[in-house]
Amino acid sequence: MYKGVVFFDYDGTMVDESDNISKPTEKTIKSFKKLKENGYMTAICSGRPYSQLPKIDFKFDCYVNSNGASVRINDEIIFNSPFKLDDTLNIIEFFKNNDIAYYCETSDLCYMGDVHTERIDKNCKLFNVPIESYRQLNKSNMHILKDTVKIVALFPEDDLKMKNILELFYEKFGNEFVTFPHIYKYGIDIAKKGFSKAIGIKAVVKQFDFQLKDTYAFGDGGNDKEMIELVGNGIVMGKHNPILSNIGNYYTDTVKNEGITKGLLHYKLI
Repeated sequence: MYKGVVFFDYDGTMVDESDNISKPTEKTIKSFKKLKENGYMTAICSGRPYSQLPKIDFKFDCYVNSNGASVRINDEIIFNSPFKLDDTLNIIEFFKNNDIAYYCETSDLCYMGDVHTERIDKNCKLFNVPIESYRQLNKSNMHILKDTVKIVALFPEDDLKMKNILELFYEKFGNEFVTFPHIYKYGIDIAKKGFSKAIGIKAVVKQFDFQLKDTYAFGDGGNDKEMIELVGNGIVMGKHNPILSNIGNYYTDTVKNEGITKGLLHYKLI
């Protein structure tokens, strides 16, 4: 039986590309291990799919991925909410027609279209993403699109073109889907409207009957808002999106200054 659960965002919380920190620090890893030893469920809660999380010297008990659309606990998927197949096909056709790189995330792998695949490679290098997490979409594997839980679009570095295409996207799909900007502003996540990391967290809380006071979450970005608001103890990193400025229960330090460890110590979890 776990004493509680702690959810950790990945980009901007466990790593910080702006400070050239591409993997969790040794001190952070030690804090994760101590947290687990102290009887708490350790959970990643990331916009990334499971396959895009770099390997580190620690195995989490729980993974909430693709902004809450897929959840696995101890290697078993307990929650998964894919798009309708027709919606997926319409969205990827839209990006293909507008010459925009894209890929579809499933609970296991990512499937990329044939438009500007070099943008995928750039994204991998920028965010330390394993290239083996991708497969090329082709006639033999198109059936896998029925398992899409999130779509990512990667734009050319042209603000006006991105703005114009996004306006067209919202006109066409805005009633059913929402977008979340990446830290690198020329990428967006596309999720079902009403979906967020909080949906995945609710699945975990229900599965283990956690009390709200025993739930914690660390985050820094706009897509962490619902997560921070939901849990009993929302912890915001030192560098964070202004949308989180007034909703956290505790404001910790930056990744560089060991914000995770300081937050866990503040709550006496380690």
